[in-house]
Amino acid sequence: SEGLARELVRVADASGDPDRQLWAAHALAGSLVNLGRFEEALAQALAVRDAGRARSELFERPDARAALTMVAIYQGLAAVHLCDDDLAEEAWREQLALAEGPGGNPIEVAMALTNAANVLILQTDAGRLLPITARLGSVAEESGMDLFGGWADVYGGWATAMTGDPRTGIATITRGIETHLRQGQVLGVGGYFARLAEAQLAAGALEDALASVEQSLSMRSDQRWDRVDVLRVHGRCLERVDRAQA
Repeated sequence: SEGLARELVRVADASGDPDRQLWAAHALAGSLVNLGRFEEALAQALAVRDAGRARSELFERPDARAALTMVAIYQGLAAVHLCDDDLAEEAWREQLALAEGPGGNPIEVAMALTNAANVLILQTDAGRLLPITARLGSVAEESGMDLFGGWADVYGGWATAMTGDPRTGIATITRGIETHLRQGQVLGVGGYFARLAEAQLAAGALEDALASVEQSLSMRSDQRWDRVDVLRVHGRCLERVDRAQA
């Protein structure tokens, strides 16, 4: 919650420990993204980013590096919702460069590729998304990270559906959602059902798409940033219903 994140910031600032301060600041950025307060979230994320740019030695300390890596995700999400495509792309590209550089590891690479996928899917850029999800799937398989593999299926399935093969896309997204849930994850699944609905719309399966959107809307979550996109897909479904009834 925002209250807990702000308390973390207060305690970290009182301690004077720069690693704690970065960690608390990144947690606040994440909380603001989840609440859909994108302007505040972006400002917070950029402040953390700038701290990392000013002090490169922070990347050599595990806690600070983790915060600087994670905050790029929040920068990307906030920026893309504010239609700042340059800052959104900067976020995942810098994150990926860090992950692939000295001290990087497969988890950091997978997180950066997931950030890229989040940005590109919100930009509806299916063509650029396909190679990103293919690489994410490979990294996940090689490292035994099933959850990231499930996300690769969701994003890659959507891109497949949007580029002309909705039936394959539907099956791939469904597999990804099943993997996500099998890992005990609930956060984000509402948005994944919205992706499934878009693929079903592309296949002309309107009733299935409506059912997927209803499933998405029924999900209870503190994560609000994907709610706008869920409602957008719901609107597309209702538009198809109106056309069918005309």
